[in-house]
Amino acid sequence: MKTDKHHYQNFVRTLLLAILTAMPLMVAAQEPADTTQLPPASNEPEITQNDKDDDVWKKRRKFFNIGYQIGSFKPADSDGYDCTSDLGVSISTGKTWYLHKKALAGMMKFGLDATFLSISYDKMSDVSYPPSSLPDIPYAEADDIIDIGNHKLDASVGIGPSFTINPVSRLMLRVYFHYRPTYSMTIMDESFSGCYASMFDYGLSVAYNAISIGVEHRFGSGNYGIDAYTPISDVNGKVKMKTSQTSFYISFRY
Repeated sequence: MKTDKHHYQNFVRTLLLAILTAMPLMVAAQEPADTTQLPPASNEPEITQNDKDDDVWKKRRKFFNIGYQIGSFKPADSDGYDCTSDLGVSISTGKTWYLHKKALAGMMKFGLDATFLSISYDKMSDVSYPPSSLPDIPYAEADDIIDIGNHKLDASVGIGPSFTINPVSRLMLRVYFHYRPTYSMTIMDESFSGCYASMFDYGLSVAYNAISIGVEHRFGSGNYGIDAYTPISDVNGKVKMKTSQTSFYISFRY
């Protein structure tokens, strides 16, 4: 009996010793198993500041504008003769080149805008004459006049500086000033006239992603041969006319 009891005690000691020896091994084996349960690292590339700059500044530099405009068309050196726009529309397309790679303060850039083509059309009102300068048209000649209304069509290109601010995300605020060499055409009282006009514009736009809205003012002058303004024309039958237009437009940037 004593021998059996002695064997039993040895067995218990051996079992306890085996358990105590195995416990550290079990803990060590459990640790790598826990690490394998961690969520796998994302394979997506990290978005850097350079990527954000490329997305904001290198994309959407081209533009296509569609605008509604109002304005006036009248002699530069005489009061009283006036013609206003009853309906005006415009379209233009171009591109912006930024003049430096890194944005100032991380949010501002100077640029150079080029307008490849701009076309504007105005349906003009009848000429408003001063009371003392009404044209003397014989009744027979007046009966022969077909009133097709007064129209003005301008085709131009443009170039000038711009300044763009990117305060947050893809929001862009932009101001600009352009010189616009223009070929201007008018039909007034059945009289057609075409001439070169020196035009300028300045404006402000707000863009988010591909959509932009803006307001622009355009002004300038040219020498037109318009019968309606004969009383104040020079010896060559030309009248210096000045144009003033304000346009509200929507722009698509790509």
